[in-house]
Amino acid sequence: MKKLYTILCVMVLVCGLTAGQAFAIDYCKDINQTTNPGTNYQDEVTVDSGSVIVMDIQINDVPEGLGSGGVAWLYDPTMITVLDAEPFDSLDMYDNPPAPPLTIWDAGSSNWVTQQDASLVIPGYLFDFVTLGQLGDSVQPDPVTGDIAIVRITFQCQGPGDAVISFQTIPGTATIVGDTTNFDAQIVANEVTIHQVVPPCLCSVSGATTISADAIAEVTEQYTAAPNAECAVQDPTYMWSTDCTLASIDANTGLLTVPATTSGETCNVCAMDTVNTDDQGGPIPECCQEITIEAGVTCEIEIALGRECPGEEIDDPAYNRPGRRGLAATCGEIIDFTVCSDCDPFDPDCLVWDVQPDDLGMEVVQLDECCWRLTVGDFCDDLDKVREYEVTVSDTCNNGSDTVIIQVGKVIVDVQDATVDPQSGTVALDVDLINPLHHVRAVQTDIAECQDGDDNLVCTECVIDPDRALEFTCSANELADGSCRVLVYNTNPAALIEQGTGTIATVLFDTIDANNGTCACLMPTNIQISDQFNEDLCACQDPGEVCFKTCGDIYPQDCIGGPCGEGGVCGDGVVDLFDILEAIDIILGLQIPTLCQLSNGDVPNGMPPYCGSPPGAGPSDDGYCEGDGDVDIFDVLVMIDKALGKINCCDYCNFGQIF
Repeated sequence: MKKLYTILCVMVLVCGLTAGQAFAIDYCKDINQTTNPGTNYQDEVTVDSGSVIVMDIQINDVPEGLGSGGVAWLYDPTMITVLDAEPFDSLDMYDNPPAPPLTIWDAGSSNWVTQQDASLVIPGYLFDFVTLGQLGDSVQPDPVTGDIAIVRITFQCQGPGDAVISFQTIPGTATIVGDTTNFDAQIVANEVTIHQVVPPCLCSVSGATTISADAIAEVTEQYTAAPNAECAVQDPTYMWSTDCTLASIDANTGLLTVPATTSGETCNVCAMDTVNTDDQGGPIPECCQEITIEAGVTCEIEIALGRECPGEEIDDPAYNRPGRRGLAATCGEIIDFTVCSDCDPFDPDCLVWDVQPDDLGMEVVQLDECCWRLTVGDFCDDLDKVREYEVTVSDTCNNGSDTVIIQVGKVIVDVQDATVDPQSGTVALDVDLINPLHHVRAVQTDIAECQDGDDNLVCTECVIDPDRALEFTCSANELADGSCRVLVYNTNPAALIEQGTGTIATVLFDTIDANNGTCACLMPTNIQISDQFNEDLCACQDPGEVCFKTCGDIYPQDCIGGPCGEGGVCGDGVVDLFDILEAIDIILGLQIPTLCQLSNGDVPNGMPPYCGSPPGAGPSDDGYCEGDGDVDIFDVLVMIDKALGKINCCDYCNFGQIF
């Protein structure tokens, strides 16, 4: 508590007390003032040796106005030199004089006396003093601080070391005199200590603070460094470094290199002086400069699908081609491109095209100075139904590029497989259309035998599938060459077969002399498909197979009539007791089945509409209308139902019959 009390007493006695407080009168020191004459009072300060400091001296807590004033200061001339002493006898010394205007010292009464011998007081010391007077009204204390400004002194530091300056009244002279009182006896001398230190050895970096990168070529910038005067050696060796991610610097020369880039950043270039240190043996000096790398500017380039660039006229922009409208391309189609660019200069020879993935071998070729063309090849055997491709053009002269996505999509006419009872005399063949990316207005195709053989079929009728082609008409006609021409069309221009997959029509055929166990391959040929713009769509074909066999017909092991034992042929065209007994022998192992018997005897198990493997599989289940790969008792039960003319899974799954 005693120590705290002592500190508080000191704080109370220092300069800067507000007006009206009745404490000891003292000289106040404001070093390198920030206000006029200031309130930041100090008794010590640390500066670099050789520095110039400015100090405002005031007398504080004078209870009345002064008619005369002054101050004397003692100093060691080897540590500090007085450059100037300016009495506060002009309002020019105040940046913002108080209002109302304060009374200042009379300029004609001000006097500065310098370099007086003070050896009797302190050996080797000198002293300066100023005297001030006011012949008119007395100089009044500042209404806020209670202080009166005396003099502004400029000192030159001569260190290193401590310079102690003592401030007191002028010896032998009435110094601080008020209207009625001489205050000299109340004023106690006080000191200011200026700690002068040797400045550290430093360096500085010179060079551009902003670097404009180039989008195509590298850019270099030379940086240099220099030591300050306090370094012990004046011939430095610098090691350079940078924290830039977009640039590198030569460690020995300070040459910064910025490779071609379209990015920017703010970072630092630093130099470390490996030779110099300060006189005090301080650390190795390092200096840095913050730099900004501005992003390189590229010109803009744009791929235009089959259209002209703004402001340009092209003779044949191919407006009617699918690519312009952004439609998916099909096999054999073309897509035209125009390149729009603000690059200056623009040279078409600088353009490089790339198509990814390159699985179809597609390439872009130049037609003229403005247009390029991509031709889609025949990909029916090489592509899934839909594929996206990236078409990229790069301007190798100006570093611009653009990419567009095009879709290539198959359109497939798919003839579905069918199993036909040779005794029925009628075949219903579904024709599916796979068009995931295109709307379709009309379809024409011929359904013919794949190997130009006799399919034993004659088409008689065509029925529209209402789920996909409700408003359409389907017509079928047997041609002289044995193929069946199928037309699916609509006279309403707004009617379309929407994008999707599934059956669009069912074609009905009559069988002619079909042998049990034979199969016919049917291929859609001569396909013509119109999109919603009445443009031709290249279409792929997917064949189907019609097999004439009776489900459950396994007796005899070899067929009756015709070539037997070849191509999986067996049975007599009917299912009766003999087929049941044959199946029982196979189950008991009394007979080894042929491939045909395994195929015909492995029937869908259960009762309609729950047919398949396992027995009773429903339409949404795996194994629906499928066999289990073996001839077993469940197959015998279905054969019995068919032999008796009862509802059975053979007829249901193959012909949709429910009695």
